[in-house]
Amino acid sequence: MNKWLGLLSFIILFNLVVGQKTDSDFIFLDYKPNATFHLPKIKINGKISDETISRSLNSIITNLNDNNVGLSLNYVQESPGGFHYSFSQTYRGHKIYQSEIKATVDRNQTLRAVIDNSFLTKDWQLSPTSSNEEVIFFNYVTSAPEWCLINVNEHDEEVVTSRDGDILYKRTLRSYKAVPDSTVAGKIFRPDPITTAQTTYQGNFKDNNNSNNADLEAQLQTVNFKTNFDGITFNLENQHIKIVDFDASVTLPVVSTTPQFFYNRSQTGFEDVNAFYHLQNYQQHVKSLGFNLADGTVWADTHADGVGDNSYFTPNNLPKRLYFGTGGVDDAEDADVVTHEYGHFLSDEAAPGSNVGNERSSLDEAFGDYIAASYSKSISSYKSDWVYSWDGHNEFWNGRIVNSSKKYPIDLSTSIYRNGEMWASALMNIHDEIGRLATDSLIYQNHYAYAANMAMDDAAYLMIEADTMLNNGKYYCPIYRHLLAQGFMPFYTNNPCGISSNNGIKENLNVFFYASPQQFAVQLENNISAVIKLYNLNGQLLETIFPSSSLTTYNNTRLANGVYLVQVESKQLTSSTFKWCKLD
Repeated sequence: MNKWLGLLSFIILFNLVVGQKTDSDFIFLDYKPNATFHLPKIKINGKISDETISRSLNSIITNLNDNNVGLSLNYVQESPGGFHYSFSQTYRGHKIYQSEIKATVDRNQTLRAVIDNSFLTKDWQLSPTSSNEEVIFFNYVTSAPEWCLINVNEHDEEVVTSRDGDILYKRTLRSYKAVPDSTVAGKIFRPDPITTAQTTYQGNFKDNNNSNNADLEAQLQTVNFKTNFDGITFNLENQHIKIVDFDASVTLPVVSTTPQFFYNRSQTGFEDVNAFYHLQNYQQHVKSLGFNLADGTVWADTHADGVGDNSYFTPNNLPKRLYFGTGGVDDAEDADVVTHEYGHFLSDEAAPGSNVGNERSSLDEAFGDYIAASYSKSISSYKSDWVYSWDGHNEFWNGRIVNSSKKYPIDLSTSIYRNGEMWASALMNIHDEIGRLATDSLIYQNHYAYAANMAMDDAAYLMIEADTMLNNGKYYCPIYRHLLAQGFMPFYTNNPCGISSNNGIKENLNVFFYASPQQFAVQLENNISAVIKLYNLNGQLLETIFPSSSLTTYNNTRLANGVYLVQVESKQLTSSTFKWCKLD
């Protein structure tokens, strides 16, 4: 199955910032179109290897049918459900920038899913090069490939021309918002003081310049956890997590000569202890479910004053790093912020370097919001549809939610944070029906299959595949029902879940919308006067239809497969917009 190729939205020179919190400050633009998504479900002949996978990919992806083209293996990841092969397309032995092809194979040697970022190269003209460091960058401005170099530092990646060093493209790498162990005790918020007090952000339950008071003190909980003991001091570190000072401002992590870390929120040691506890707790949760994506090491700076009221993850350090800001409510005081940022680390461990593209990055923000919300809900259900109950939803920023009624792709925007609310809300609805452990396992499994420039609804199809790989399809109907409701899956007439119609949903008192992959119909009630407009996802008006009766049927065989928006405008009522997925 070859799903629709999404909207092309790119700019050749820009600074992309991916954040934990800020929603309106940054516009997210992509270098290249969404990847093509395949569900081949074919058996791999012979032993599974990069060679046998490559042969299967050559039979699926027409862009690989060029004598100058090859595949270079980036990495192989093993998950509980199977194996995940990441390749880059090569041209005359040189890698093509952002050409990742991701293949997911289950343990029965079935190639279940492919995310394809390949380029059509048959008309390319490139002079030879003697440098092994050069890569090929397809310049969408000139519609031609050229030789380039990739410059990477801790925070950014730049593509510069080999000829004169001009920057063609730049993106940030930030994803925003074994030693002997000994048991120690510490005081933390679990998950935050607003939740445990079951109150709102007001009175003594305000930041008040990081001050402490009796009401906030009463929300502290004493917990036991493991730390490293070097024979003299107890340090907030283990083989997976370490509290470190690496930001420009110097706030050294606390250590203790006794097995106690007791601080209040006005003391810098509190953020160290709070972040370390929740990071360790979540790492152990992932490990308990049988996934290896939490086996790596991450360092965290809980007083990264230089980033203000924000937090982010950077993948290009060894170990990888989490930065927690101190503007507003100190970010490391809220378990939601801590686990959200750890989610970026987990995602990068599962699918390294894949957080590229508007919709792919929207999925990453959604993943962080989901694991933050599900983690907090495992402690308390108070305001469980809020994310960042202490750090956000206040005068500093608005926080986010996981009960959004927005639907994909109608409500898709340039904000990866607001886009993420759609996917996170669908995940939380699944969570509330099948439980935290089952949903967490599914979304962890999902991330191994992720690739650069994938679309958000690609993740929906992969979720179905993950359930097949882990549970033999046990949760198909709850997954399908909630993804359908959020707009991430099309309606199937013969679905096995007893869902009789997603299309005959009455959007207002006067308009019904019905759809199949080949056509759609609009029914108008009460003799209202209306006009029907068909748009692509780029907002381009393709056709205007003036209904001559109450029922209008549309079928255009020349229209390319893809997702379209159908807007019904009437003089009597406000307009209604519907999604139509056209497939031949």
